[in-house]
Amino acid sequence: MIKRIIISLLLITICAPAWAENIQDLGSKQLQNAAKKATNTGDAALLLLIMKEMKHRKMLFFRNKKDPQCKREVDKRKYFKGKHPVKYSTARSWYYVTLKQIRLKEKSCDCLASIASFDELVEKRFGISFDDNPDKIIDKMFKEVKSLKRDIESKYVAFYRSACLGK
Repeated sequence: MIKRIIISLLLITICAPAWAENIQDLGSKQLQNAAKKATNTGDAALLLLIMKEMKHRKMLFFRNKKDPQCKREVDKRKYFKGKHPVKYSTARSWYYVTLKQIRLKEKSCDCLASIASFDELVEKRFGISFDDNPDKIIDKMFKEVKSLKRDIESKYVAFYRSACLGK
């Protein structure tokens, strides 16, 4: 029993620097398991490195669920009221697909809407304000959503489940 403990501690001491270099390469579930092992063995230095990586990825209890920007939506301005519910749906779909695409590139678990508001994304993507030419922009949004939505949604769900939820 004592031999196992000594050998385990010796291996951890030798392998800890190697772990530190590869922590960023670990998946979320592997990172959680490494944290459990470091806790059980009492390796405070390794646990600190793991927790810093978890904080960087905003995993588990490091996630800030109360950020008001996370609840931003597309404004239901005059253009969308009444006669254009389908166009509102297109604008909303485009907004979230674009946000998910950005988060995938960043490999970030931060909330989606904290990236930018709908108006900010429209101006960045199309170079004009939504209110300047809403019909033209909606048509472009529709084409983008149609071509990207299924692919981005599936990739984002897979990424979010593995990197952010650790499943």
